Amino acid sequence: NGVVTADSVTTSLIGEAELIVDKRVVGGGPVAPGDEIEYVISVSNTDSSDDVFGAEVEDFFPLPIDSLTWSCQATTPVPGDIEPLMTAGAPDTAGDAVVISGDGRHVYVAGTEPDSVFAYDRTATPGAGFGNVTLIETETNGIDDGGDAGGVVSGMNGPRDLLLDPLGRVLYVLSFDAVDGASLAAFARVTDPVAPTFGELTFLGAISADLPAEPTGLAVTGERIYVAGLGNPDPGATPGNSDPIIAIFSRDPVSSLPVIDSIRTAEVPADVRDLAVDAAEEYLFAGGDELRMYTIDEAQPGVPAGRLTAVSQLTDGDALFGMAMAPDQPQLVARSISGGSGRLVVVDYLDAMDDPALSSAFAFDAGDMTLPAGVTDPLLGPGAISIAPDGEHLSGVSADESALFTFRRDPGSGDLVFQEIDVVDQPSTGVNGGLREAADLVHAPDGRHLLIAAGADDPIAVPPATNP
Repeated sequence: NGVVTADSVTTSLIGEAELIVDKRVVGGGPVAPGDEIEYVISVSNTDSSDDVFGAEVEDFFPLPIDSLTWSCQATTPVPGDIEPLMTAGAPDTAGDAVVISGDGRHVYVAGTEPDSVFAYDRTATPGAGFGNVTLIETETNGIDDGGDAGGVVSGMNGPRDLLLDPLGRVLYVLSFDAVDGASLAAFARVTDPVAPTFGELTFLGAISADLPAEPTGLAVTGERIYVAGLGNPDPGATPGNSDPIIAIFSRDPVSSLPVIDSIRTAEVPADVRDLAVDAAEEYLFAGGDELRMYTIDEAQPGVPAGRLTAVSQLTDGDALFGMAMAPDQPQLVARSISGGSGRLVVVDYLDAMDDPALSSAFAFDAGDMTLPAGVTDPLLGPGAISIAPDGEHLSGVSADESALFTFRRDPGSGDLVFQEIDVVDQPSTGVNGGLREAADLVHAPDGRHLLIAAGADDPIAVPPATNP
């Protein structure tokens, strides 16, 4: 009947692990006082154990030994290093956008070419199979999968973006087709962890009215849905216009479908590309030829909550877009195009008095990266960036270069230092077939994996493992 209900239970799990510690002398036998001795301590985890975080190794010398000097050269996984874990999905089902549920249990991938959304179950508990994903359902435009009460899916011709609402109950899918135009579909997500259909989707409906003629960005808060794009659908606007707008929708309390509230035309970036919202849902950011910042206003007499007030703007080169919000401070990282080259720009969005104000803190370009042969500028062209939940790493993908790159990030200042890059089928970086035309990525909430949507003929979801 279209009613979305949910419940949740919070519990604690106790992991078990069996560590093996081995200590051995490297060559030689007994040594005389004053001689040097070299030994190695190895710590390993059995295959049946859960993952262990924050383990420490101590080595105590016998009390009779004094005047001892020693040094240690530890070899441990480098935090943030990325190793391919697996690919998932059928060949020729390209992915263009990816989102993960807040509990890390499910991943949803939008495929523009197959007009589909792919739902995956993810093993979110450390241990055997940690991080692996398994396809559980596919929702395709024009098809009733028969597994739920949702009926035939509509309004999903050419899905290009998707987001879950903050409670993880409803998935919104933004689509665009040159013939059918723009549409926004809604799916209810099964949130009961004991239900056999946990994580599966039920089609709720779709709208096509009041959307930009060519939508480019989507943002979802607890109360509102924001859609950016070009082409004002207002009947009073010039027919065939390409005006930049942000359409503001409320959410129907019964069906969760979008209901138009207003269309913002003033102080919107001329080439508006995407939207982002801070974790507290106080500010909305719109990227394009400039970066715009708005307050998300509370309700006023005669004016509903969720309207926008422009408070700051920032320019950097020809464009500033593709924002990734920092989890640890009022800061974001955006992609920029300047002089035909790509850049990453670190932006503070509050001033010293905690008032909204955009300011550039750092900028980085391909010259700050060590690139393998054949790769010229992974920061230019289509792609996405994501900041790890602990704020210590930033990763991004380049569709043109079929690459995945990582920067170390200082959680205090936001400063970035290049760490590594992986390129599809590049001998020097490994065979990473799942990166071909990589379009979008997201960090898992546990920070241990990346989920990547690849846009070519490779499997649609690629989660490489990353060390803590």
